[in-house]
Parts: sequence; structure tokens; C-alpha cells
Amino acid sequence: MYKIGICDSITEYGIGLADYLSQNDSNMGVTVFSGLNEVEIYLKEKDLDLILTDDILRCCTEEEPEGGSIKFHGVRCIYLYDGREKLPDDGNLSSEVVGRNKIFKYRNLMTIYAEIKNLIKPASNCGNVYTTEAVFSPIGRSGCTTLAKALAMYDSVRGGLYIGMENYCGDVNSNCEILYQIKERFPDIAEGLKGSAHVNAKQYTSVNACYVYQDLRNVNKNDMDWFIEKLLQCGSFSTVVFDLGSGVLDDFGILNCFDRIYIPVLSDDISERKISAFENVLRRSDMRDIISKIIKVNVPVRASDDEMMTFIWRLKNMKNEEF
Repeated sequence: MYKIGICDSITEYGIGLADYLSQNDSNMGVTVFSGLNEVEIYLKEKDLDLILTDDILRCCTEEEPEGGSIKFHGVRCIYLYDGREKLPDDGNLSSEVVGRNKIFKYRNLMTIYAEIKNLIKPASNCGNVYTTEAVFSPIGRSGCTTLAKALAMYDSVRGGLYIGMENYCGDVNSNCEILYQIKERFPDIAEGLKGSAHVNAKQYTSVNACYVYQDLRNVNKNDMDWFIEKLLQCGSFSTVVFDLGSGVLDDFGILNCFDRIYIPVLSDDISERKISAFENVLRRSDMRDIISKIIKVNVPVRASDDEMMTFIWRLKNMKNEEF
């Protein structure tokens, strides 16, 4: 179900468009709002995939590879214009980006529906290759390290790199103090890592970021972006998997550095409530972009290597929804 919000100054128009979209596509869940204040309150507890609105003065421009988009609290917006508007020029919005993200609201409804369908069409994914992945969970004993190492082991192109950033590391063979090098921006950090990392018997490379996990709280998003860029530039690994402990992230924004985030889950009520509370923290912190990258995973217990590789294959070829 694709969740769409409509916020138009003419309430009757918003209701009519919502009715048309809902009747023509069962995969569209449409909610009508009277204003962006109402949308803001809604987004504190729930999610939207797209907002259609004629009020974009409170929105912002975000530059992206596909040409930029308009967003309100991290949700993409499409400008519903009536043909008489003057594009805002208040310093927060790019007229060029607005022009690429607008729909004439008085066109034929069938045409508007087709344009919206085109907007929400998922981008093609060549081979489902996720270069940088993270495994993180706000609940304990759910299989984070098992999953992270299996993801690194699965990479048979140039080999996977497992980076342990756990609260307490159980692998004494892969200790490597790289935190200082990250903070000091050592230009040859990737080459040095290759020389000191441990190559596992299962043909993946593993390294631990530091000995004392509290030190990892000094790592910020800029540090992580720089580190990942250096790892990918060296060309030695086609997949880098970070195993993140629950106590190492001082800033959840670091999670935005990764292409995909796997969250191992458990089926009991307490665990489910913890996952829900974690997602609400992201929503209230305007980090819902992170939620779109999350894959919830029930990690198989006591699976053989072959069974685990089959599981990882299915995981990598699925859409971003609960596994």
C-alpha cells in the first residue's frame, strides 16, 4: 500500500482527488488534510510516501541524483498548481526543482492519476546491489552479528568486508584500532585496513573499529561518510557491512550513510514495542528517510551455511518491507 497525503486549500478538490485515486487503485491509501500543520501532527506518529499540496512555502529543496525534490519533514512533495502561481523565491526552494515536481491540478483526473503513478514507480535496481549495509537493532540477542557476517560472506564478487562496531566484540582475531585514523582522516586508511584486517576462513574480511565501544560515540555522520568513501575508492570490496551495537550511535543520522539497514526482530510483544518506539524516535527527529531504508528481518536460528546463503539471497532480492 502506497500512502499519499493530499493537502489543498480547496477542501472539495482534495476530497474529490482522493476519492478518484482510491477508486482507481487499491494500492493507494489516500488521506486528506486541511493544512500542513495537520500533516505535521500526523507525521509524528505515522508515515506518508508522498504529499500532494498547493502550499510549498514551508517545504525545502533537497538535491538528489535524480534531479532534486521538494520535501516536508522528509516526505517528498508534489506541487499542485493552478497555472497562475509564481514559484516561490524565498531562499529555501529552488524554482528549477519545483518545476520538476509539480502537477497541474485542473488537468483530466485520469492524466493526474497517470502522473502520480509514474512518480511513485519504483526505480530500477540493477542486480539489487547494496554497496554499504548496516545491521542494527534496538533489541538484544536477535541475531545482528550472525546476519552481518552472513551478508559479508555472501559477497563473491570482490569479497565482503565486515566491520564490527558492537558494544562488546566476541571476535578476538579481528581487532584493529581504526577509530583514530577515521577521526584524523588518514588518507591511506583503506590500504592500511587491508593489511591488518583478518581474512576469515569463510572468505570474508573482518575488522573491529575499536576496543572500547564508548569511543565510537565520537564518530559523526561526516566521519562515517568519509570512511565509507575511502573504503569504496580502494576497490578491494564490493560490499561493506557494519555491525552496529545499540550503544555506539550518539547520532542516529549516521544510519543515513548506508544504502540499506537490516533490523533483526523478535516476535514477542516487548520486542515489537521496542521496534515501534525506535521508529517513532526517527519520525519525531525528522529522520523518516532512514525508515525507508529499513528491512526488518527474522534471522534464522542454527541455520547451516548453505541455508544462510539461501536466506541472504532472498533477503537481497526483496523489496523494502518486512521479511
